[in-house]
Amino acid sequence: MYHKDMPTTIIFWLTFWLIFLVVCIRNLGLKWATIFILLSGGIGFIGEWLGINYRIFGAFYYYNSKLGPQLFGVPWVVLGYWATFIFGGMGVSNYFFKDNRSFWDAIFTLIIDFPLEITALKSKAWVWQDKFPPFANYLGWFLIALVVSYIFRSLNEKIFKSKIVVGLYVLLIVLLVA
Repeated sequence: MYHKDMPTTIIFWLTFWLIFLVVCIRNLGLKWATIFILLSGGIGFIGEWLGINYRIFGAFYYYNSKLGPQLFGVPWVVLGYWATFIFGGMGVSNYFFKDNRSFWDAIFTLIIDFPLEITALKSKAWVWQDKFPPFANYLGWFLIALVVSYIFRSLNEKIFKSKIVVGLYVLLIVLLVA
């Protein structure tokens, strides 16, 4: 996710997000993809802001400048991360489950956080006061994804099933672990 060769990392994530954007639009249509990205990015961003400023997720953490420009202590790229991760979780959930999809969306989104935290700890992209993320961090991830999924699924009942989304989800986890 983060590498000492930052230009390569930036190119990688821009490419990944461009692919995500195309796949998102292809599966949801431009209107619903825009709504989804704004909803997931916005709620994720607010969750991060609450976590940084009010320790709502159980411990103090902060972002270093490695993730680029920040607004209120939260890097702008976080909007893209939340949208990408939740969309991936929804894609896997849609592909494998018929019931309780919002729950499964949140579970699959949460799964991404485990290798993400390890990578971030190594690179110091963000720093936890207690050196490791507390349980409340994972609960926060679950709740943010659950809220986004529930709201979005309430607004748009279209269920997309895409092997490409599942493949991108698996690729993302492999790249975070590598």
